[in-house]
Amino acid sequence: MLATTTALMMALFFRQLDPFGFSAQMEGILGPRQIQRFLTVWWIHSGLYLGLLVSIVWIIVDIARLRKRQERLGGAGGVDQGA
Repeated sequence: MLATTTALMMALFFRQLDPFGFSAQMEGILGPRQIQRFLTVWWIHSGLYLGLLVSIVWIIVDIARLRKRQERLGGAGGVDQGA
């Protein structure tokens, strides 16, 4: 869900930006409208990857906090973790 939201936000807010100069590189190959579409799709992909990365880090931090809390409480809270 976070990845999708990030992708949409990046496409909406940053689609006019061209940080890597794609427009200049594709000028003779694609028309202005096609270049704009390419940049929009590029920002969507970048947003998906950024959102995925943030989600993974968030989950790892959440798991670490849960484990720390369980250690403070003296184990798994009554859940058998196996032998």
